[in-house]
Amino acid sequence: MARIPRVTGRPAAPPPPRPSSPAPTPIRRDIQDWDDPYREEEHYENGAVCRLCGAVYHEGRWVLDEDLRQQLTAALGEHPVVCAGCQKQTGRDPGGVVTLVGPFWRQHWHEIIGLIRNEAAQARQENPTSHLIDIRERDDTLEVTTTNEFLGRRLGEALHNAYKGDVEYTFSRDNKLVRVRWQR
Repeated sequence: MARIPRVTGRPAAPPPPRPSSPAPTPIRRDIQDWDDPYREEEHYENGAVCRLCGAVYHEGRWVLDEDLRQQLTAALGEHPVVCAGCQKQTGRDPGGVVTLVGPFWRQHWHEIIGLIRNEAAQARQENPTSHLIDIRERDDTLEVTTTNEFLGRRLGEALHNAYKGDVEYTFSRDNKLVRVRWQR
């Protein structure tokens, strides 16, 4: 039977220390800290209700739910505030500007206005701070202003999906604004 030789002498040296890893670097370095005057520094109280549109602030976001509104108002009392969407709408401060160019929108005015209003209503169910600010005819264009860039982009996509044409999106580098130009 083979014997395993016994090693004698000095004990093995400890392994060399691992080099310390550098501080973690953020994945995205282009994240902007937008100074939005309509965004609260602190969160609203749970159950805060917008006195203009009736949206309720629940678990960190605005929702449109009448039953939830009644439950929270009964349990916590009423906390009337004005949500960011209503502040932007009242102050007429757009986050999206959609411009329709060409003769097509005039020929199909009723259908296009219906599409814009329906998309805005659907977006509002998902995010109550999404509002239409104004729909205005200017010379040969129709200009639609929205309270946030998401609704502006959504309207551009809806117009393109429904009526094709050419759509261009221009996002501002200085603030949260999108300009959408749709032409057919």
